[in-house]
Amino acid sequence: FCSSRPLRTAVSPISMSGPLQENSPADVLIESWRHRREVVSCMRFLKDSATPLNEAEKARVDEALDPPLTLILSAGAAYGASFFGMRRAFPKVFRVRPLVLQMAACTPAAVFLCVGGLARCHVLLRHLTAAPEQRGEPPSALSAELLARCGGAFRS
Repeated sequence: FCSSRPLRTAVSPISMSGPLQENSPADVLIESWRHRREVVSCMRFLKDSATPLNEAEKARVDEALDPPLTLILSAGAAYGASFFGMRRAFPKVFRVRPLVLQMAACTPAAVFLCVGGLARCHVLLRHLTAAPEQRGEPPSALSAELLARCGGAFRS
């Protein structure tokens, strides 16, 4: 997850080619967390039924909102590791309180899913708001609307 190898943010979360710079996974997550309010606001705007999306944009939004199997399996692994690790570290406490163990073990998996989804959506928004000439596409009304609503937080 946090290797020193650079990762193309345009390719990693949602298989898009684009002009985005190469960043480490940690940089992508930190930047996504820093712009979390803008990401959530813009994604709500995109999911609004009145938002004009062409078929390619609609497919990209749907793909970003559909978590990949690797993210789900990783969250399951985080849950399993937390569950067995806490049960082994605190056997007397969690043996009499299994519900507390379940809730405590869910926390790392929930954080993993939330941050992973936030990063995927952030990459999608950066791609949709990238300068059209950099993507080799004509200017889109959606790109202008997202920049107007969400500011320049998604500029590469």
